[in-house]
Amino acid sequence: MSWPTSSTTGAARNELLAIPMSFDRTTHIPYRSVTRHLWGDPEAGEVADWIYVSSDKIHQLVFGLEPRGWFRHSDSFRTIFAADEVFYVLSGTIILCNPENGEVHRVERGGVAFFRRDTWHHVFSEGPDELRILEMFAPPPSQGTSGKYA
Repeated sequence: MSWPTSSTTGAARNELLAIPMSFDRTTHIPYRSVTRHLWGDPEAGEVADWIYVSSDKIHQLVFGLEPRGWFRHSDSFRTIFAADEVFYVLSGTIILCNPENGEVHRVERGGVAFFRRDTWHHVFSEGPDELRILEMFAPPPSQGTSGKYA
């Protein structure tokens, strides 16, 4: 997979998360048709997102980090949302850290991490492999649970 790039900066990039992608039946979404988004800034780090669904019920994407890559929060890009989140590790190993309470979890390929709304999270890609995470987020950003909420 190639890394998405964007010339859009700051809060305008956060607004991309509200793009409606909803379907009324099972729909094949080829990789070349996926909405690509680059989240973050130099302080927070940058994360490649491949958004497959963003409806009024769920936000589902794959995000990726290069080996030993990371993201955390900045003033413009915060990592706390009014949504429950599930991370399924497709490749690589993820280290999830909660900067509020110091909790740390290491999850390898095939593993799952779940956290409730209002949970801070920073992410690190451990090891030599690219990190790919299937993320499900509900309620979705279209319900005001990201960006402006944080």
